[in-house]
Amino acid sequence: MNIRCKRVYADLHTHLRTGCIPKDWDFDKVIDAAYKRLGPGGILGLCNCKDNRYERFANLRTGSKGYARIDCGFAVYVPQKDIWIIKGQEVNTSEGEVLVLGLKAGNHIKEGLSLIETLYDAKFRSDDTISIIVHPFWKDGAGKGFDKLLNAVPKAELEKLVDGFEVFDANASFYVPFLIEKNANEKAITYYNRKIITAGLDIGAVMSSDNHSLRGIGKGYTTLWMFESFEGYDFITSLRDAIKMHKNLEGNMTDDWAGALRHAVASYGYYGPARVKNWLKERRELEERFAA
Repeated sequence: MNIRCKRVYADLHTHLRTGCIPKDWDFDKVIDAAYKRLGPGGILGLCNCKDNRYERFANLRTGSKGYARIDCGFAVYVPQKDIWIIKGQEVNTSEGEVLVLGLKAGNHIKEGLSLIETLYDAKFRSDDTISIIVHPFWKDGAGKGFDKLLNAVPKAELEKLVDGFEVFDANASFYVPFLIEKNANEKAITYYNRKIITAGLDIGAVMSSDNHSLRGIGKGYTTLWMFESFEGYDFITSLRDAIKMHKNLEGNMTDDWAGALRHAVASYGYYGPARVKNWLKERRELEERFAA
């Protein structure tokens, strides 16, 4: 059988806006932005937090250009532009956040579990999914939690649970006290090379934008080589294998200074000081609960 590969650009960690209600989004504008930045075959991971922004987006009315869509359950495919919008969920665990891609619309991973429980939930009790450790050196990143697993979980098992490690997040453009460490992306790259590559783990390097506006799409993306479709080999399997094979920095890594600043300001206005205080309290309670 003649199996061919194709090069695609994938921005797997995006949110499109700070809030979660896409009432003013134009479906075609998102597709156009993804096509412009990622090109034909581009993949955009649209990630829920504690919301249903992917489901809302997938059901938006088509804009003036009338792009048709194919609903694959775990993704929306737009054949006219050859663009994939795949569902993701940024899951809060007691040890930081992990990104799960490929969940079917309406399905959610339970939050508040330990990192290892969440990874098992995503891999063995949910849909056919892909798990990525995102922004590991943020306050809410799972870098420390992953490091514990690295020393406690057998290599073969860890490779089943984790498919990618985010070495670049365009939103980590500057130091934010109590949120983003100084040189967070540089630390992630160094950790990946010294710990993951040195250990010979089959876990890929991922670059993403973590954008919260259309302008941020593609500020960070990973260049992947995916197998073209053939019988018995589906999209999720091909994407997972492509992520695992990517162990260099081929892609785009452009700091999104303006987007990061807009998101920080918008987050403050959207959540408010009281909500931030409550969120921090919840985080402490979870950490204490699982430390006991």
